[in-house]
Amino acid sequence: MAQVPKRDPIAPPTIAHLRSQGVKSARMFCGSNWCGHMVVIPFDDLGLSDLTPFPDIRNHRRWVCQRCGSREVSVMPDWRDPQVVQAERLRQGS
Repeated sequence: MAQVPKRDPIAPPTIAHLRSQGVKSARMFCGSNWCGHMVVIPFDDLGLSDLTPFPDIRNHRRWVCQRCGSREVSVMPDWRDPQVVQAERLRQGS
């Protein structure tokens, strides 16, 4: 059987890379089984360098769910269309 060559792991995307793809914010999800709270936080509000690897966002603060107080948090890029996001903000009066 042929050996598969070892490869270096792929580096996680940085905030700068996600911005270049049109992503402007992160979605934070409460990890509690019963809560399910979600909040969208713009990258600019995080106060982190654009060179920060995206998965490290959750390690730079003590995230606490505003609804239930859980510290179990999941984070993912907010891939929504920027026009949809702007329309939602206008509708909510933000």
